[in-house]
Amino acid sequence: WVTARGRAHHIVAPEGGWSAPVRARTATVVADDATTADVLATALIVDITRGLAAATNAGAEALIESESGWWMTPGFERHLW
Repeated sequence: WVTARGRAHHIVAPEGGWSAPVRARTATVVADDATTADVLATALIVDITRGLAAATNAGAEALIESESGWWMTPGFERHLW
């Protein structure tokens, strides 16, 4: 939706309480469980660099599309056809 501050969505930045700036268009995460995958995908949408590090630290794999291109963890390639 659109507000006086611009486009808004459901991911809230904890430091301001407003919609977080979105850095990625899509995020796909392969993890041991759905909850971990969901949390990491949300983190990736907001901050690609920190989200990739979090995914790697959690033993998960991730693929992200941003306005500047595609990003993935080193092990994600094995999930591609």
